[in-house]
Amino acid sequence: MNLIVGPIIPKVIDVTVETLLKIFGVSVILGAVVLATVLIAKYALKRWGGEKVKTIAGFVGIGLGVTVALLCFFGCTTMAVRGILFSLILLLASFSDIKSRECDDWLHVMIVIVAFVGFELSAIPSMLLSGFVISLLMILSIFIGKGRIGGADIKFCIASSLVLGLKNSVIGLTLGLVLAILMNIKRNKKEGFPLVPYLATGFMVAYFI
Repeated sequence: MNLIVGPIIPKVIDVTVETLLKIFGVSVILGAVVLATVLIAKYALKRWGGEKVKTIAGFVGIGLGVTVALLCFFGCTTMAVRGILFSLILLLASFSDIKSRECDDWLHVMIVIVAFVGFELSAIPSMLLSGFVISLLMILSIFIGKGRIGGADIKFCIASSLVLGLKNSVIGLTLGLVLAILMNIKRNKKEGFPLVPYLATGFMVAYFI
């Protein structure tokens, strides 16, 4: 009686060229993000200081985490690439605000440039409307917040609105402000706190909507 034994090693599943290209593309993107976050972290350390290992690990960890989420959500598309660039700038702007309570104007310019990645002319009216409405909301918030919101925060929100569009900008702004209030509710009202990290979190969440 012959004993038929199945193969110990499973048969290799046929992999198409398209699948290999996707794997290669994702690998390139992840590698580029790691390199970019390390370079950005080193720049941040040189500019604002901090603990080297923790800062680099934080930048790389957050950058990779957001990148993987974007690739899972949008695939290897222009939307994902724009989101990755947007998240890296938000990360650097947040670190800057935490360390110096300032956000350089060139960071706002970079966000505006990202808004034109995959840009279509038909999007201009929506972008302008988004920037205008968010400008009004931020100006209103100055009076409500009695001057606690600075000019850098306003420029940051307006620039980000060009990337997100009106609806997502309002959602992101609301999420960011609510998060800021909840996290600092026990803080002395006379003490200021960096707002950009909370706004950046809200805007990044809104990007997926």
